[in-house]
Amino acid sequence: MPPTVQLNTEKLEYNYRVLEERDHENQATISHQKRKIARLRDILSSLKAKYGDSDQTFSDENLKLTEEYKRITEQFKDLQGKYRHFEAADVRKYKEVWEMNEQQVAGLVRKVLQADRVLHAQQLGLTWHAPSEELFASPWAATTAATTDDADDAPLNEAETAEAQLQERLEDPRYGELLTLLTDEAGFLVDAKALKLLAGVPKAQGELMKVNNIIKALGVVDGPTFDTLVGCLTSGGGDGELVHANDAVARLRAFVEQEQLALNAQGGKALRLATASQRLELRRRAERDKEFWARMASVLSAKGHRVWRHLEKELLQYNKLVETRHGQLHEVLALQRQNDELRTLLNQYLSSKINEELVIPPTQVI
Repeated sequence: MPPTVQLNTEKLEYNYRVLEERDHENQATISHQKRKIARLRDILSSLKAKYGDSDQTFSDENLKLTEEYKRITEQFKDLQGKYRHFEAADVRKYKEVWEMNEQQVAGLVRKVLQADRVLHAQQLGLTWHAPSEELFASPWAATTAATTDDADDAPLNEAETAEAQLQERLEDPRYGELLTLLTDEAGFLVDAKALKLLAGVPKAQGELMKVNNIIKALGVVDGPTFDTLVGCLTSGGGDGELVHANDAVARLRAFVEQEQLALNAQGGKALRLATASQRLELRRRAERDKEFWARMASVLSAKGHRVWRHLEKELLQYNKLVETRHGQLHEVLALQRQNDELRTLLNQYLSSKINEELVIPPTQVI
């Protein structure tokens, strides 16, 4: 038993020393943790103070930005009102000038048609066919009718349709190479903020966002405008191969200038304020105007021009002959007057009494 007791005593003493060491370690750990807790409490207090200051600062800034946003919103609404007012005034003035020029051009065209009818009927003896009255149909009448019908719902539907058409074309795999050309050669059109956003998105989604930014920067808002862009970047007007990369920027510049001229021709001064429906309406109006002036310019066909030229040539020759005959007729009249004067003078000489005193009177000789 003594050895067993001795062994148990040593085990207990060993365990007691181990527990004492652990107790010392735990006390040290507790002290360290208390110091850490005190330090973290100080950090938490400082962070709370910083948070309070930041929260107050950002609250004040948020309040200022809210007021600024309200002010800018009011300015934007005021600007929109002014834009609509000046746009209506510009459209009204443009319409007045258009109607004045339309009346003048229509009068000139009617004179040309009247002259053509006279030339065919009187000079050439041919049957003249009058053109249809649709030749003088004003595009403003179609614009007014389209504006009157569904004035409230049409702009929204047109805008949605235009955006849907554009989205379909962007998702069409046929335009994959063209979109790649745009991202490679026109990437400078993407602003810095958009580039920062693109850095944190997947590559496929980033390319799509980049294409959308480039398309928006070029002013493409609907399907027809995208088709025009395709025509500018292809050698065959939409069905051919893509232009060389070195020529892409020049083609894009020409496209943007062409679109701006088309919009400015219709009074689209505030292009950034124009919606997709407004741009679409302006483009349609420009196309109708172009068709109208093309009809006015082509009222006399190429065949009619040839007839007029040949008839002018022959009539000039005939006029020259008539002028020659007119001059000769004056000469004939002058000679007739001279003959009459000589005849009168001769009769006076023959009836004179001095002839009776002559040995051989002139009456016996004549």
